[in-house]
Amino acid sequence: MDETEKRPDDPLHVDADSELLDDESAEVEEAEGAEGGKIGGKVKRTASRVAGSVSSVVKQALVSRDHVLMVRVNEEALNRINDLKDAGLFRSRSEAAAYLIAEGIEAKQDLFERIGERIRQIQDIKQELRSLAGETGVTSVDDEDERPGEGA
Repeated sequence: MDETEKRPDDPLHVDADSELLDDESAEVEEAEGAEGGKIGGKVKRTASRVAGSVSSVVKQALVSRDHVLMVRVNEEALNRINDLKDAGLFRSRSEAAAYLIAEGIEAKQDLFERIGERIRQIQDIKQELRSLAGETGVTSVDDEDERPGEGA
């Protein structure tokens, strides 16, 4: 389907030509004359761009949700998730939570990069220790798990 086609069944779709704030913008234009019309038009265009951006971000966050994760959240998190769903930005709380998780990961990308580097360093050290232990005849937990017929 062409991206510009209307999709009324998709609550995440924002039509680029939609008249957001229609009634309010018209009232501003009438009340404030020509200058108000310029301001109202700017508000309308900005609101349309923001809505389009939100729609784009939402769609991106919901791509490829193949894994199920059960989580417990506090009251504030639940309220924010419900707000997103009630505002019609998401069809379910699951979608809203997936969006918030994706946004949190993106916002903390530098932290996750540092964590990933430390994890790689830890894995390298563990491998070095396993090699050292193997040289002395000591088997590692990983080696014991691979023996057929033994283990838990």
